[in-house]
Amino acid sequence: MAREVLFVDTDNYMLKALKRVFRREQQWQVHYAEGATAALDILSAHPIKILFTEIRLKGTDGLELLRQVQAQYPEVVRIIFSGYTSQDVLIESVGVAHQYLSKPCDDNQLLDTLLRAFTIQKLVRHDGLKELVAGLTGLPSLPSLYGEIMAELGREDPAIDKIGEIISQDLGITAKVLQIVNSPFFGLMQEVQNPSRAVGLLGLDMVRAMVLSAGTFSKFESVRAKGFSMEDLWQHGMQTAGYAKCIAQAHGSPLKVEDAAFIAGLMHDIGKLLVAANKPGAYEQVLARLADSDESFFQAETAVYQADHAALGGYLLGLWGIPDEVLQAVAYHHAPGRGRDKGVTALTLVHVANAFSNQGADLAAAAFETMGLDRDYLNEIGVWGDLPGWRHVCLEVMAQG
Repeated sequence: MAREVLFVDTDNYMLKALKRVFRREQQWQVHYAEGATAALDILSAHPIKILFTEIRLKGTDGLELLRQVQAQYPEVVRIIFSGYTSQDVLIESVGVAHQYLSKPCDDNQLLDTLLRAFTIQKLVRHDGLKELVAGLTGLPSLPSLYGEIMAELGREDPAIDKIGEIISQDLGITAKVLQIVNSPFFGLMQEVQNPSRAVGLLGLDMVRAMVLSAGTFSKFESVRAKGFSMEDLWQHGMQTAGYAKCIAQAHGSPLKVEDAAFIAGLMHDIGKLLVAANKPGAYEQVLARLADSDESFFQAETAVYQADHAALGGYLLGLWGIPDEVLQAVAYHHAPGRGRDKGVTALTLVHVANAFSNQGADLAAAAFETMGLDRDYLNEIGVWGDLPGWRHVCLEVMAQG
């Protein structure tokens, strides 16, 4: 895979500094442009994978450049790299920028961002799907959730916890809130994985602007795939998130892991929504294969579009700069042994919670060996014997409704 990168900036000192950095890094083929016109010329001549742009450019500004790149080259990862980013710019860029970096930027942080962007591209082999995912501005939302958020925001004294609770039920707005709050613009020392804390840090005005901004919410009617149920997806996501959280508490996991497991549980099937909303014919082909074979869902997906929903979801969240622990849990929830970190992580918790949720009312009677659990992985990290206790706490959650 060509590792071609483009930096767009009108500051000659910055361009010289970047050239010094990449003179030592031979693995990248780096291009530089002093404005939007030159940048578009380079994009037309080279297979650029990642674009970094300053917001303040001479002539066409950075946001307009990002819009043009999104329209003409949707497969390109688009990153704002600026020292002038304001909250207004962040709101306006929600639909066109994948990530944000603030100047001045440590060389290692810049290189880590680059490496991560290239690494996540390995999750999806199908170029057409990469283009689809990279070009997304938002995801469909349930109209009822949109109405609940707006009603709470419209109250004289909105409750941050209530808004965070509603947001946590929606895949698209949760991902966007976490994307913004974890951007270097806010300069937080720790990653935020709790929607209520994110709302508190962003402030109600910014959350209101995000909810109203074009591209954050898409219409529910845009999901046209026959056989797809938005309500079922949300119900399964919420149950998986709830199970992951209670298993984390039973295991004594740190709060950070518990929060990551809840959010990843909520979003673990986001790849299904992505395909159903944007490639309904492909989603229907998957359902047709399932009706005529003994394949699993993700096996049928791979046969139809060379990727499964877990990989697609991980790729999308990676593009949007979602914290790595959540990304790993989404991308590998069917194959936890492929995860980078060992021990009981959010990935472990979501893998087990998803398997439990898939049993439905049969959870109490089903054998662990038949649940699709990765026994080798769970034995390796020493928790296979904990499954009876974890099932018990989930059954308690189920009984509470």
